[in-house]
Amino acid sequence: MLNEAILTLSVCLCIYVPCYAGYDSFIKSTPTQVSENVIKYDNQLLLQAKGALFEYQQKPKFGLRPLLIYREKLVNRYQKYKTMKKDNEFQIPRKYMELRMDEFFDFLQTMPPF
Repeated sequence: MLNEAILTLSVCLCIYVPCYAGYDSFIKSTPTQVSENVIKYDNQLLLQAKGALFEYQQKPKFGLRPLLIYREKLVNRYQKYKTMKKDNEFQIPRKYMELRMDEFFDFLQTMPPF
């Protein structure tokens, strides 16, 4: 009985503590950390979109679906930056958002129409 209670308690702690620790670190993140995460995500998104475009150019039949997915993500990100320029709660520099919006727009123009 005692072993079962200890086992149950340890399982609960293993589940609860990492979730709480992750939540706590997210709440305490600084604007610099948020900005760094945004830049990493944008870089990764553009890289994956360029890879999907290359894959589509090589094999149009198999590369269409990933290309459409990344196109939608880029459009959504562009729209998000467009609205964030008005209300920038994360304190991402306005110049960065404008440059990324231009970069997203230019890349979207190179994609084939569907």
